Amino acid sequence: MKRKMLEKLSHMSLAKKISFLIANLLAVVFILFIVVSSLISGLSIEKSVRGEVSVLSEKNALKVQGIFDDASSVADIILTYVEKQYIKSLALSDIDKLPLYQGQVYDNKLSKMDYETEKFQKVQSLIIRPLLVLELCLNHMNLILKLKVIVFT
Repeated sequence: MKRKMLEKLSHMSLAKKISFLIANLLAVVFILFIVVSSLISGLSIEKSVRGEVSVLSEKNALKVQGIFDDASSVADIILTYVEKQYIKSLALSDIDKLPLYQGQVYDNKLSKMDYETEKFQKVQSLIIRPLLVLELCLNHMNLILKLKVIVFT
């Protein structure tokens, strides 16, 4: 097969030989340009996607940290309230400690201090539950973004 091509080239005129060589050279150069440009564009797209995902994950991290900070401050408020109520209970007389109120959670008799503590915790739970649900959603979104980053790398 090579011999046939060499025989055909040797029987061609000089102009045809030159045009054949130039056409082959241009084909090789165009293929190299296409490969190089596709590699460069692929790398730049990957870099921009990584940057975008990184920015999104940083924003989500700040949101999650804000939720943790809010939950921590609510927990501190509850702890402070319980400590104050405990100190008050030490100062109460035996008559004040008698169960006078009906509990809403376990339906048992509570002292005034326990009843107020139960009410306070009930109100605080209305704040904490939505924050925890939001936190779980953001953690799930952050995990998905991390998986996408791993897939792109």
